[in-house]
Amino acid sequence: MEVHERWFVRPRTFVGLGLFLVAVVLPLFRQSGLHSWQTVFAEDGRIYTQQALRHGALASLLRGYAGYLQLTPRLLALGTPLLPLRDVAAYAAVAGTFVTALAAVFVYRESRSWIRWTPLRLAIASLVVVMPALGPENTANMTNVIWVVAATAPWALVSREEGPWDTSARAVVAFLAATSTALSVIFVPLAVGWALIRRTRSAAVVAAAFMGGLVEQGVVILFAQNTSLPRASNSVAEFRDELAVHVFAVFLIGTRWIQSLWAANWWLLVVAATVLVVAVFAVLFPGAGRRAQALAGAFLLYALVAFSFADLGRGTHLMGLRELSPRSGGSERYSVIPVFLMASAAAVLTDPRGEGGRRRVARIAAPLLVAQIVLVTLISFPTPTIRSEGPDWRASIANTYARGCHHAPSPRLVHVATNGMGTFMVTLPCRDLKP
Repeated sequence: MEVHERWFVRPRTFVGLGLFLVAVVLPLFRQSGLHSWQTVFAEDGRIYTQQALRHGALASLLRGYAGYLQLTPRLLALGTPLLPLRDVAAYAAVAGTFVTALAAVFVYRESRSWIRWTPLRLAIASLVVVMPALGPENTANMTNVIWVVAATAPWALVSREEGPWDTSARAVVAFLAATSTALSVIFVPLAVGWALIRRTRSAAVVAAAFMGGLVEQGVVILFAQNTSLPRASNSVAEFRDELAVHVFAVFLIGTRWIQSLWAANWWLLVVAATVLVVAVFAVLFPGAGRRAQALAGAFLLYALVAFSFADLGRGTHLMGLRELSPRSGGSERYSVIPVFLMASAAAVLTDPRGEGGRRRVARIAAPLLVAQIVLVTLISFPTPTIRSEGPDWRASIANTYARGCHHAPSPRLVHVATNGMGTFMVTLPCRDLKP
């Protein structure tokens, strides 16, 4: 009997490892133009790699940027001083996809007590790897993994998986979310509320890890030099449009056709996306179990709060809606948390094996939700980014060395380009660029 059981466990393990490998590799091919592993994304070079090389990786670990702590990319940057500089692009790309693949595994496991149907849980987990909102700014880089980690934080806080390994994993994710973006402070009521409702040691440990991370985040904020963009003014009309387009429309149809639909009839896009989302959840809520309704309601509320804090905090004029271009430095990263939470809410409500799952709405809606996630992911998969047109990182290093370092002293500082717009240049001494 023991041998017989092993034959059933082993294929499942291989399937899991295969899916994990796909989750690591697939996003590497998402960027159009030059491959992601040939190019360096924005802060991956200008902030995290540069500071790790010039000031020391450990010394930079708790260093603030844009006024707050981003611990996850700092941890990933610990490996950059150990590599030849020419390999940093590949390392940063793979490190980023490796983290998102781990996040997918985490969501798949920790959501299983709330979403029992495997295809639905796989679909939700896939979103943290290849959701349309991740494309332009989160493709294969270290910098923006903070948004994926923050998006998974609610599942870390409310999971009912409480074994030793699950508790440890949930505590680590909760801590990393709190120390990766100051926006995670919005989840304090969820962390405290769930710990009080659940009243288990596991829930208390996870909540304590989250609060400890926020304390560390607060300390860094107090001493960090604020280098964030100047705050622009806010407009109620712009906020309405941006919520409808960047959250509701992206949730429904992905990112592929948003720009053309906005240009064709922006008002129709805003109204249609809002009405459809309200209608979908109006249909899904009745008949679902009370616990499913409560969790889905919390997720939807947090989807709105997360986007509101990001949009209004940055300023509606800076969110990039008018240009709506992936190369405009827009706001796709701010859609990651709300879109993921909306999809999670829909999954909780439609789980055909959960409370109220036998009702006709759930039986129909669950496979439709899986199909919708797969469809919009495939349609929106190829995406341009600010580094799609290069330059190739290795070529950029070689060209910079040839122009500025060939007969120069080794301490001389030179600027290595990471994109064609002249932004996020990496400033390093010639000795680091030497072939």
